[in-house]
Amino acid sequence: MELSEWEANAIRRLSVEYLNESHRATDPRYPSPWAEGEQVKVIATNTARNAIRALASL
Repeated sequence: MELSEWEANAIRRLSVEYLNESHRATDPRYPSPWAEGEQVKVIATNTARNAIRALASL
């Protein structure tokens, strides 16, 4: 199977993010993915910042 450059980059980036998240999730203080209320706002803000940084690095 051949992938275009952007497809390969996207798969690699998603794989890295998945592994990073699985590592962070081992910390008992790390918020659960189903958090509610104020935690959701904090997680969303951090996720948006990370996405912007990831896109800027491309």
